[in-house]
Amino acid sequence: MSREEMTQLGWDQCDVIIVTGASKGIGLAVVQALAAEGVQVVAGARTTETLTGLSGTGVTLLRDTATATIIKVF
Repeated sequence: MSREEMTQLGWDQCDVIIVTGASKGIGLAVVQALAAEGVQVVAGARTTETLTGLSGTGVTLLRDTATATIIKVF
């Protein structure tokens, strides 16, 4: 995702972008693309094993969004 595409979506005006379903598929691809552009991302998922691959990329990991407690915090 380019900066131009982010601007068209209005994402360039966000301080942080939160992506759920970030452990696989489109969610993971979106997180990786945003992180590559230097965007501050919070990634959440029910399946946390894949999220460990995002460690060290500048992405904040919100683990196990399936629990009621973390959903309240989120």
